[in-house]
Amino acid sequence: MFSSVQQKLLVAVGGTVALILGAMTLFLTTEATDRLSHEAAEKLRLESERLGSALNGEMREPRKVAETLVSTMEQYNPRGASRTEASQMVRQVAEQNPSVLGTYLAYEPDAFDGQDDRYTTGSEGGSNGEGSSNEAGRFAPYWNRYGESLALSPLGDLESQDWYTTPLQSGEPMVKGPFVYEGRMMLSYLHPIEREGSPVGVGGVDVSVDYWQERARQVEIQESGYAFIVSSDGEFLAHPNEEWVGRETLQSVGDSLSISPFQEMAGRLKEGGGLAEEGERFRLSDPVTGRKASAWLHPIGTGGFAVGTVAPRAEMLAGAHQMRNVFLGIGAGSLLLLLGLLFYLVRWSVTGPLETVTEKVQAVAGGATDVRVDVGLDDEIGDLAEALK
Repeated sequence: MFSSVQQKLLVAVGGTVALILGAMTLFLTTEATDRLSHEAAEKLRLESERLGSALNGEMREPRKVAETLVSTMEQYNPRGASRTEASQMVRQVAEQNPSVLGTYLAYEPDAFDGQDDRYTTGSEGGSNGEGSSNEAGRFAPYWNRYGESLALSPLGDLESQDWYTTPLQSGEPMVKGPFVYEGRMMLSYLHPIEREGSPVGVGGVDVSVDYWQERARQVEIQESGYAFIVSSDGEFLAHPNEEWVGRETLQSVGDSLSISPFQEMAGRLKEGGGLAEEGERFRLSDPVTGRKASAWLHPIGTGGFAVGTVAPRAEMLAGAHQMRNVFLGIGAGSLLLLLGLLFYLVRWSVTGPLETVTEKVQAVAGGATDVRVDVGLDDEIGDLAEALK
């Protein structure tokens, strides 16, 4: 197949060099791609963790307000208790925390001062002049900012409200929501009010989470990535598709669009679903961009909420692909340079002198007697040329 020594040497040595260089290039490219891919995934995780930590910190504030309100009422002496005084205490908490939409108390029948009959609508005591007792006479003041200024309105029909019955029965605090009230998406932070070890009422704070949509928009992930926020049951509280916010869940979107990772996320968020504390990574076809993407879902410590971050894999791996192309270019250039150098060395030290010796041998075979050979080499070829003198 190869008719000359030069071709054989070039194939043998050049092929070996090409294999070694190719293997090194492949190894370096794979290592760099894996490292950059890992770094891109880590950035995705960090963005979800950063937003989740920020929201968790913000959620601690209203929770602390609710705890303080309840603690104050638990220390309030029910003997000689004044509904007017207590209502003003609730108002003061609202005034000191302008970020909350409302602060409130709701007591079991006669649990506040034992005088519900006196404050029943139509009774002699009326509604105490402030409206902090509901139609049944129960003490349930609610100071809120749904109008132009802070206003007071009673809370009624308590036994049918899970925000009231759940912490009352469990004796544990809870976060209710999200839910829409007065045109705003809200969360309620609720704590049972205890007396002598038994719940006698509930204190709470309402806050708006409408701003979460803007917070999610501010997160920058690659060129076209984004963040979203979901509740413990997977309901979207923030997402680039605003039609989903407050209307759709991970499960419903996953079912309707056949996005199994969304269904898996929903399962992880359910009680006992097992979403890891540091979050989990998912791969999906992004319904926003229609591209293959990676997503990271990170739990928020308060209320079972979670933050998701999504980025197209092509953008995440853009740096890795660029690095791969650089390595391949360097490898190809190095191979061409080495092959050129190899050709020169083979030509100078092997095939060139052999051609010279061959010409002289052919001349001797033709009857020439004055043949002198000098190839200038101190090796086997040089010895062969010396023997022809």
